Amino acid sequence: MKRAITCASLAAVGAVSVQAQFVGEVSADKPWSVSAKVRGFYDDNYATLPATRTDGGPTKRASYGVSISPSASFTVGDPVSGPTYLRLGYDYDLRWFEDRKKNSADHSHVFDLRLNHRFSDRYRIELGNNFVIAQEPSLLNPSTAVQGSYIRTDGNNVRNRANVAFDAALTEKLGTRLAYANTLYDYEQTGAGSRSALLDRIEHLGTADLRWMVQPTTTALVGYSFGLVDQTSKDLLLNPIGSDGLPLIKDPTTGARLTAADMAAIPTAEVRNSQSHYGFVGVDHSFTTALNTQVRVGAQYTTYPDALPGVEDNTWNPYVDASLSYQYSQDSRALLGVKHQRNQTDFGMYRLGVVEATLDQESTLLYVGIVHRLLPKLYGLVRGSWQGSEFNQGAFDTATDNYYMADVNLTYEISRWIAAEAGYLYDKLDSDIPNRGFDRHRVYVGVRATY
Repeated sequence: MKRAITCASLAAVGAVSVQAQFVGEVSADKPWSVSAKVRGFYDDNYATLPATRTDGGPTKRASYGVSISPSASFTVGDPVSGPTYLRLGYDYDLRWFEDRKKNSADHSHVFDLRLNHRFSDRYRIELGNNFVIAQEPSLLNPSTAVQGSYIRTDGNNVRNRANVAFDAALTEKLGTRLAYANTLYDYEQTGAGSRSALLDRIEHLGTADLRWMVQPTTTALVGYSFGLVDQTSKDLLLNPIGSDGLPLIKDPTTGARLTAADMAAIPTAEVRNSQSHYGFVGVDHSFTTALNTQVRVGAQYTTYPDALPGVEDNTWNPYVDASLSYQYSQDSRALLGVKHQRNQTDFGMYRLGVVEATLDQESTLLYVGIVHRLLPKLYGLVRGSWQGSEFNQGAFDTATDNYYMADVNLTYEISRWIAAEAGYLYDKLDSDIPNRGFDRHRVYVGVRATY
């Protein structure tokens, strides 16, 4: 049953390792590591805004800049074979933009804690906490997570994710996993129609499953999860007052503005509270020691206990979470995955006066990542993802967002401790909602030192 317990973490290990850099890895006799990156960059749309728009709002701006990113970590034990594994990590990033005259620098902080302990061959526990203060959505949501927002947000925005999981072997072939995850989002911007109104929340997810070891390399399972989304902001989802100090235009044809009754009908964020039940079956399988897969397939049933009267307050959708990881040589590996589920969204209400609220999205995420050793001292990384999302309820019910991301990096190992790197990042959002879509190109060159 030890094999079945270990199998559960293969996809998570793959998701982390495909993003890893080879230069300056912590040696077996040194539990701590410190590093720093210095990069010069060009960002042609640092605020993630449309190139043109019809509402007179701000548009994209470009900037050169410099980023400085020190980090430190402390690790004890092995995450797979050791009885106890502990990792503490901290990453800081400062990005200075020459185009921004006020608040010219972004600051982000990432604190990470991981603790795994194997009590015996039958019992194992995993604990983790990841705390982020950031402006970029890629830090607030990791690259292998379904995104709730693609838009950069000013301010010290907080995301904290805590999780615990307990694995037990009930018999030689039958085991179980009990898990709980708690994720908190707290955006600095407050007020009607603010990022807090749209995205502040606490998400709870509890999971229990039974696992049957069909073969030493194959484990089948059946499970259930319960998810709860609690919107924590008391602000209105829509700001009824425009930049001119008057109520928003309700009818662009006649120029009629929101009435007092219209404004009184604007709901607060709590109408987007939801409860989800997931039922799924799955399999963890090792084709070889280098090629592993993890698959979960089922259904998600979601209810909205605080939805407005007359709004459909329940829905069904498929649930999929599958990944394939391949370590095809010592220094080269690949990860492929797909997810389909409901998720929160940063779009709440249409600003031309339609007061129906968008409750959430149904999204499909496809992602791929490859790290490849091109030459003895040259490494390449390629990552890409697509997320297609359909809005649920509101003025844009069934409208879609399509978000594309690509990331290319080359790292040359000058010495054991120093490496030069260059890279390119591309983001594009195609949206059915007016004045929402954007594209973004970023390039950088820099040096990384690790000890």
